Amino acid sequence: MPSAELSDSAGEPEVGLGAMTLKGGTYLALRHALEILLGLVGMPIIARSIGPGSYGLWTAALQVFLFGRRVSGMGLDVYLMRKEGTPDPRTYHQAFTLLAILGFIGAGVFVAIFPAIDQWMKLDGLKHVTLAYMVGLPLAVTTVVPLAILERRLDYRRAATIELAGRVAFYGIAIPLAYAQFGVWAPVLGFWGQQVGLALSLYAASGYRPRVYFNPLMAREMLTYGFRYSCSTWIWNLRDLVNPLVVARYAGPAAVGYVGLAERITIAVSFAKTAAWRLSLVVLGRLQGDRARLCRAVSRGLRLQLVAISPPLLALGLVLPLLLPWALGERWAPVARIYPFIAAGCIVNSMFTLQSSSLYVLDLTRAATKFNTLHIVLFAAVTALSVPHLGYLGYGIGELVALISYVLLDRYFKRLIGSVDYGSSPAIAFAVVLGLFWIFGGWPLMVPLLFLGLSPKTWRFARGFGPKVLAGLNGSWSAR
Repeated sequence: MPSAELSDSAGEPEVGLGAMTLKGGTYLALRHALEILLGLVGMPIIARSIGPGSYGLWTAALQVFLFGRRVSGMGLDVYLMRKEGTPDPRTYHQAFTLLAILGFIGAGVFVAIFPAIDQWMKLDGLKHVTLAYMVGLPLAVTTVVPLAILERRLDYRRAATIELAGRVAFYGIAIPLAYAQFGVWAPVLGFWGQQVGLALSLYAASGYRPRVYFNPLMAREMLTYGFRYSCSTWIWNLRDLVNPLVVARYAGPAAVGYVGLAERITIAVSFAKTAAWRLSLVVLGRLQGDRARLCRAVSRGLRLQLVAISPPLLALGLVLPLLLPWALGERWAPVARIYPFIAAGCIVNSMFTLQSSSLYVLDLTRAATKFNTLHIVLFAAVTALSVPHLGYLGYGIGELVALISYVLLDRYFKRLIGSVDYGSSPAIAFAVVLGLFWIFGGWPLMVPLLFLGLSPKTWRFARGFGPKVLAGLNGSWSAR
């Protein structure tokens, strides 16, 4: 019998999966919304104080570290979240032990190969900044265990509160240090202050107490699934290295900073997509025995997600050319030109996030790997060919060309799982993406959005969207 403190229900009465899902998603969305407000104040201060060059150096080091963290995690977080039934406490102990070992191995491998990476990227000072991240790799990867416990309970209220507090700690440390002219080290120290606080809070909230445990059969099961999953996601996560490896080499640290800031803005504003990915691994895992219901959940979820992220991304795209010079100074103006490309990629991706999650949940990793491979090959190859001639905008061209790969993802989902009802989502995505590029083509590109806004179907959907979210807060809405 699992201990009460580590059970999925955590002693709470069982409610409908739809209610728990929407309630959890709402808390995650609110957390990200508050994070945006913090970012609107904190990130401009940091970026303006340390400048594009230092910001680019920090971005490059952080993206290399994040890739290392994902590789070292070996997909064990997904294993824990998708596992049917309530995991035995020994399962969590085994996952913690493996993650700690993998974290130390990952840090050691990185130290061995980094000289070659550093020589390729040609960014002065990158070595020491990146090493400052990698020494904490074991801490970073093992915190997925207490987080998985909270997320299996769908206790996103507590998880969201802890993560928001961590974000406050980041800015609370980084901003004063940026003002004190610590340069690139201001966000680095802020990041680690955040990570230590997160780890302590997650262990306390989950009730999990780490213990070294090793069962060869259990470890083999975890690593077998994790390796299949990780081989696929490692390919996808190579996206994170395109900016530091390609843009840095051919366009310099300032260009890395422009792309990095545009990506951070996009990720922050598209909080619904981030929440959907986290929720989907748990919720779709509970629907994996009923593929018809899973397809209905995907169809409903992708429409809600698209409508949730499109307005803020578009609104920001309209004001960014005016906002950036005022908030950060003229030297940051190029961010407004690369932003439409990255936001467009995010909007199209939102229509396929749940399809991708479903492939992983159902252990159809071969199909996911083929899609990921096509995506990263298109993205990296086109970016490498474009950046030497177009500078940082070449990264945006790569983003657009890589969207072709989603045709393959949709084809695999239909063949292996079932059909998805996209409804009017493609029309909405097209209108919003076209509007994002007004900075290049002028206001005529907003015409499709005008027609979309006048459509009665759009207003009917909008009227139903708000009540569903509000119902999620009190858990009264249930999936049909």
